[in-house]
Amino acid sequence: QGVSRAEKRKHAKKVKRSQHRRQVALAALARTEEEGEAAFSEAERRAEEEHARQEKEWLERERVVQEALTQRRKEEEERAREQEEEDARLRDVRNTLQEVFLARTGG
Repeated sequence: QGVSRAEKRKHAKKVKRSQHRRQVALAALARTEEEGEAAFSEAERRAEEEHARQEKEWLERERVVQEALTQRRKEEEERAREQEEEDARLRDVRNTLQEVFLARTGG
């Protein structure tokens, strides 16, 4: 009963100001949280893109290595085949020379 209208108005203004400051702070906090979530989502997206890029690079390097190994194996097989053919020719020449030598020496 002892509180005047002026004091009541003054108190009501303080309460309103306090509520307003609280609402502004909550709005700022909500914005900060949204921005944080957006930044986190962006960072996560970038990390996924980087991972995909690295995996793609790794797969490309693996393909190149496998291709080189296949090429090397083919070349080695070709050299081995050529060597076998050369060995066979040399055996034929040696056998022919032996036959000629034996025929001339009467063996």
